[in-house]
Amino acid sequence: MPPEPLIRGIEPDGLSEYARGWISALIDGEGCIGVVWHRRTRGKLRKNGTRAPINFLNYSRPSVRISVSNTNLELLKELQRVTGVGTIHEKKSKKHSQSNRKDSWMYQCSHHDQIEHLLLQVPLIAKEPVRELALKLINLKKLYNKGGHNTDPEV
Repeated sequence: MPPEPLIRGIEPDGLSEYARGWISALIDGEGCIGVVWHRRTRGKLRKNGTRAPINFLNYSRPSVRISVSNTNLELLKELQRVTGVGTIHEKKSKKHSQSNRKDSWMYQCSHHDQIEHLLLQVPLIAKEPVRELALKLINLKKLYNKGGHNTDPEV
C-alpha cells in the first residue's frame, strides 16, 4: 500500500483551502517568483534573407518563473503532485563538492498558463506585490502575443 499523501489538494474545482494555504506558505517562505530575461543572439530573419538589427524589443523577452528550493526532495515532490505542474531538478553548486552542504533540489514552474492558474488560487502575504506584478506581466504577454493593445491604465 502506497504511503498516505502529505496534502490532499486536488479537487475537481481546483485546490482545497488547506492545499492553497500549504502552497502559499511554501512559496512565501521558501520560494521565489521571478522574471527571467531570454536573450536573442541575433535579429529576426527577414523575408529577403537579411537579419534585422537587435534592439531591446526583439532582444529581450521577459518570462515569469516560480521556484522553490529545498533539501527535502519529498517535500518538493509533494508540491509537484498537489499542483499538478512543474519540474524538479537537483541544484548543483560550484562549491558543493568542497563543502559540507546537503544535496538540494529545485521545483520550477515556468509555463505562463500554469503559473497564472496557480497564482490566481494561492493567496500570498510576503510576496503578494510580486504575485500581482507577475500576473500583470503574464496578461501583458498574452495581449502582446495576440497583437492587441493594452487599454488598462493599471498595467
